[in-house]
Amino acid sequence: MVVIDAQTLLTQPQALLAHVQAALARRGGPPPRELPAGVRRAAVLLVLVHVRGEAALLLTKRSHLVEHHKGQISLPGGVVEPGESPLDAALRETSEEIGVRAQDVTILGPLDEEETVVSGFMLTPFVGSIPYPYPLRASPAEVHRVLEVPLRTLLDPRNLRTELWDHEGVSRIIYFYTVGADVVWGATARIITQFLRRVFPAAIPPDGDLPARRRE
Repeated sequence: MVVIDAQTLLTQPQALLAHVQAALARRGGPPPRELPAGVRRAAVLLVLVHVRGEAALLLTKRSHLVEHHKGQISLPGGVVEPGESPLDAALRETSEEIGVRAQDVTILGPLDEEETVVSGFMLTPFVGSIPYPYPLRASPAEVHRVLEVPLRTLLDPRNLRTELWDHEGVSRIIYFYTVGADVVWGATARIITQFLRRVFPAAIPPDGDLPARRRE
């Protein structure tokens, strides 16, 4: 078997997508967890593209008109409506938010669920790819702008900062990715970290080895 290093994969779109699909298939998504009281099910999509010669992830800067997480960097997605699956919801919301049609998305696999700490959602993440360039159309009501974030940027340890936060008696690692003038954190950063660890196992050390200072 030929092993290709991460930095080389980032410039080879077909090899990268095959690698991502194989990495996600090795583990598969776990069955959905029982929802705690007051928690709603939602889904998000990590959209991989090849732009300016390398792999990137599409993120959105949320508008100040949305109910939750105003102005934050997020993944396209939203609440799972009655009668639809989490994947259906992720594709529908991605279409509504940034104009990517479901039929143009190649789904590569699921990630583990992540629960938001404040807003009360259980998120099911999916990873997919689209042909690029693509005629994206950001919904002004939900999305201020769309960001093309190179995976190289997210894999650079200089762009990752971690803190230890206490919430309701539980300490947890909080990830912060610096992306240009923006910072990605919260559930979005946790999902990105999970993705990077699954696809590039040596990219990010285990939480116990990360230099996390405790928040004052």
